[in-house]
Amino acid sequence: MKKTIHIIALLILIAGFAQSCRECAINGELDAQWQVTHVLYADGEESTPQALYLSFYRHTVQFTAPPRDKYTGNMAYDEKAGTITLEMPWWPEELHAWGMDIPADPNLKPYVITLKMEDFTSSRLTLVTPQGNVISMRKY
Repeated sequence: MKKTIHIIALLILIAGFAQSCRECAINGELDAQWQVTHVLYADGEESTPQALYLSFYRHTVQFTAPPRDKYTGNMAYDEKAGTITLEMPWWPEELHAWGMDIPADPNLKPYVITLKMEDFTSSRLTLVTPQGNVISMRKY
């Protein structure tokens, strides 16, 4: 009976260690899917999109507009500087709906854009592009 209890306890410990080995979010509260709620363009134009999403996870960013295509790229989050740097292999014009315009030099590939985090809580995120577009999002 004692041997059975020891074996069960050992199995519980092994199961606990196995659960702790999974990959966790490295960007804290940023790693999630965010719904774009409002875009204020630098020229004064405003947009309130209905189904535009940005997903951040580890070193990946994905722009999604169901049921259309998804655009995926790399990202780097600098918590101290309050910036997110996106690196896209190509820059589709459709990203204008997300408030993202083609970077200044379209001949440089991959395209790199650094977004400033103006406001960031566990449920809200506001980004500002180099062009001055303000993108407001909520955690989805």
